[in-house]
Amino acid sequence: MKAGWHLLLGGMLSWAALPLMAAEINIKRNPDQREWRYFLRNGVELQRNIWEEQRRQGVAFADWSWVWRILWLKSCGQSQQQHCQAIMAAGLNDAALVVRAEAITQLGLRHQNSHNQTVLHKLKQAAREPRNFRNGKPMFIHDNIKLARQRIAGHAAVH
Repeated sequence: MKAGWHLLLGGMLSWAALPLMAAEINIKRNPDQREWRYFLRNGVELQRNIWEEQRRQGVAFADWSWVWRILWLKSCGQSQQQHCQAIMAAGLNDAALVVRAEAITQLGLRHQNSHNQTVLHKLKQAAREPRNFRNGKPMFIHDNIKLARQRIAGHAAVH
């Protein structure tokens, strides 16, 4: 459904966006405000359905717009859904630095105070990832890695 005029109680007309249908979401272009609100408000089942439909169509996480990839990482940050596990893993290896940085931030939040050695090892690997350096110098993502490690294992994890 599209935006349009709506008759409100009392006979007043108002311009408002009607609810989106899941099929209207185009994951390959950046979402507009209406799309991302719809996505976040309609929860895990809608997200799982979109994920499964994209996989059936052969559309990989890397093929989505970078804004959608970040939005998915945020929505999966605290979720234990199977599709979220795959999304978090894909985010760590994404071509876009901002997407990798968001995946690292979400891992830190998701595993806060867990001392999870597997996740700490993934963060150590991310710190060595050549794409996270420019001209031999670490880029901003290293701050995300440091913060994530602190969240997971305390300040001792950084030293």
